Amino acid sequence: PEGHSPNLRVALVSMDSTTGGIVALYGGSDYLSNQVNAATDAVAQAGSTYKPFALVGALENGATLSNGYNGYSPMIIDGTSYQNFQGTSYPWSNLIKATQDSINTAYLHLNDAVGPEKTNDVAVRAGYPQDTQGMNTYLQNVLGSASPHTLDIATAYTTFASQGTRYTPHIISKTTNKSGDVVYSGPTSGEKVFDDDVMADATYAMQQVVKNGSGKTAQELGRPVAAKTGSS
Repeated sequence: PEGHSPNLRVALVSMDSTTGGIVALYGGSDYLSNQVNAATDAVAQAGSTYKPFALVGALENGATLSNGYNGYSPMIIDGTSYQNFQGTSYPWSNLIKATQDSINTAYLHLNDAVGPEKTNDVAVRAGYPQDTQGMNTYLQNVLGSASPHTLDIATAYTTFASQGTRYTPHIISKTTNKSGDVVYSGPTSGEKVFDDDVMADATYAMQQVVKNGSGKTAQELGRPVAAKTGSS
């Protein structure tokens, strides 16, 4: 945006959700001036993009989207005070509303019920490396203390887009020798890590983020989108 900080860094990774192939990757405007690929080398806290992992964990444990929690702010949980973005208070909200409006306090309650370890487990199964910086087991990990690469987030969300099959990200589909023989093929066989019904519910909740929540800008794409915004 106009007037942005000179320290702002932008990264983008787009993956084919049927193969894990990287179809677009942006790591910065000029590698000669900054030798850090913002998509594969730099890390930043995940923020609220981490919340869907708790949602998936809850759905796997038998919760439904009609389950919910109080969303008022501030709220004291286990002796610690937490707030929603800009201090906004919400009434009791089901998991659709809590996801759509990214309600911190409701999601903290959800994470308390699911367990921070389970939330991390979902993140790893989706595609986060196990050694991701900041992936702790505190209650507030659901708010995105983990600091992944943009590539890691894309990998995890590609697992959601494929309705539960995790693929290995790769940037080369195949290589051939001078005779035309294929000597390397990218890893395109995925592993089913989440059930279809869990992914269907999670996808529906994340669609509301675009239809009615903080991801409305993505409507300009003119196609169905399931998403989660996050800031830190």
